[in-house]
Amino acid sequence: MQLKKVDHLVLQTQDLAACLAFYEKIGFTVKEEEGKFRLYGGDFRLNVFPLGSQKQPRAHTVCAGCFDICLEMQGHIADIKKELQEKGLTIENGIVPRFGVKGPLSSVYLRDPDGNLIELSVYDAEEMKNEKEAVVHPFGH
Repeated sequence: MQLKKVDHLVLQTQDLAACLAFYEKIGFTVKEEEGKFRLYGGDFRLNVFPLGSQKQPRAHTVCAGCFDICLEMQGHIADIKKELQEKGLTIENGIVPRFGVKGPLSSVYLRDPDGNLIELSVYDAEEMKNEKEAVVHPFGH
């Protein structure tokens, strides 16, 4: 047996509309499927349930605001921070250096409407790659 990756996580919310709007602002695609709300991003999803509505099986202790997740983003972290602020989202901390699964990264932290801690990160190697690709060399070097 070998673990491959995280497929989905479950999030409980006190305010479904505010929750869905927040996650859409940070890049998730919201879909309602069979009366359930699913947020798609990258190669995984978040299943969102109004607090107390999730059927069994579920976690023993269900609460809103007890979630802490780091999401790897594409692009420049400074541009991401600026876009979040332009969308009216409050940055709680950052840009700060952190260390993720693949190495050093730069992060900003914010909270969703339920108080869950959301870390948005760009790996430093990806940030350097983005900068190199953005440089235009006059002679193709």
